[in-house]
Parts: sequence; C-alpha cells; structure tokens
Amino acid sequence: MTRAPAPSQAMDPPPQLMQVSAYREVGNVTEMMSPPRAAGKGTKGTAFYVDIDTHKVVVAPYHLLALLRPSGGPAQVYLAGCAPLQDGMPCIQWSEETQVLGADPAEDVLFLAAPPELRNTPALRLAGNVSMGSRLHGSGYADGKTSLKEFSGDLAFSGSVTEMTDETGLPWRWSARQVYWLRGEGVEPGDSGSPALTTGGLVAGEVVAAGGPWIVVIPATAIRQAWLERTSTSSLMS
Repeated sequence: MTRAPAPSQAMDPPPQLMQVSAYREVGNVTEMMSPPRAAGKGTKGTAFYVDIDTHKVVVAPYHLLALLRPSGGPAQVYLAGCAPLQDGMPCIQWSEETQVLGADPAEDVLFLAAPPELRNTPALRLAGNVSMGSRLHGSGYADGKTSLKEFSGDLAFSGSVTEMTDETGLPWRWSARQVYWLRGEGVEPGDSGSPALTTGGLVAGEVVAAGGPWIVVIPATAIRQAWLERTSTSSLMS
C-alpha cells in the first residue's frame, strides 16, 4: 500500500484518538497482545473517544482481547493519548489502565471507560447511514508507532464478513452483520480501531481490517446497536 506523505512538521494528535494495548499474565510472564510486532510500549491498536446517545465511551477493536492466549490471568487493557492543555500549548502525554464496559465480539467492537484526562475533551459523534461513494478518511497508530498515519477510501458497497485473518495472516473466526467496504489505501496493522470519518468529521465507522485495495469498516449504526446489546464485562476479561 502507498504510505501517506509525512507532514512537514510534528503536530499534536487529536485528543479523541489514542493508542490501545491488551495484556494477560501467563505464569510469571506478561503476554502482550499477540503478535508481538509493535514498536513503542507494546501498543497494538487504535481507539477513539465518542458520544453514543449521551454516553461518552472509548471504542476499540475487540480482537485485541480475542488474540490473547485464552489461558492465564485476567486481561488488562491500557490507553495512551495526548490531553490538551490550553490553546497554543503542547498537549501532555498520558497512559493508564482502563475498564472494559462491554463488547460485541461479532462486530469486533470493544467499549472502554473514558479516562479522566478526556473530561474536558469534546467527544466525536456518530454518523447515521452513509451514502455509497462517500469519501471517508482517518488516521491511526500503524504498527504501534507513536505518530499517526493517514488513510482514506471511497465507500464502494456494504455487505457481511464471515472469516478474516489476524495481523500475522493466521485465520480466526469473525462474523459481522454488516460492514462497509472502502476502496482505498493506507491501513496497516495497528490501525484497527481507527475512526473512519466523513468530510464533516462524523464517525462513519470503525476500521477493523484491510486487504489489497479494500478497507473494512464496522458502520456507526452497528456500533450504536452493539452498545445497546453489549456483552457483560466479566465474560470478556477472564
């Protein structure tokens, strides 16, 4: 895939966008979310802060938990981001463990508690149905890097997915009721969980996979429905 050009100067990332990582204690060893390819502090995905019907939560890809070894201690999930201070001042970096609020494994959606660092940050808003041909864009922490990389694509069609592969190419089961297929480029491992935004800045969906010229996105309407039908936290963390 063609990489987006690097910006001419470093810029603070938007506070609504953050890195997410999952860990599990296996014996006396902390197992990072497999596969362990990430640069930086083990970060393996992207998450975003969003308002779902007045509930402000963080959305991340469920496969962060699904790819952990099933045996071992309870899973732990961490977020890291950059909180704004005042206009004209650089943001301040933060990192902390967060609470899992629930998930819809079939839709690859994980809901996390918003960290206190975001208390003064306006949340992103979900879009409704998005028209075919719409241009969507976004950015994520590809390969666990601490800098963002952009992606974009045109909404070509919607459909379902019954089997995908993880970031190593190994098969794992996943069945989404509906997904958007974008014809575009720029998504790499680590970008999973990135928000795909409309030109108006609304969240059209969550990026969960890519292959060839295609980017797979869980629609905002499915994220909202997943929040209503979310699985209990205890079953996800064990």
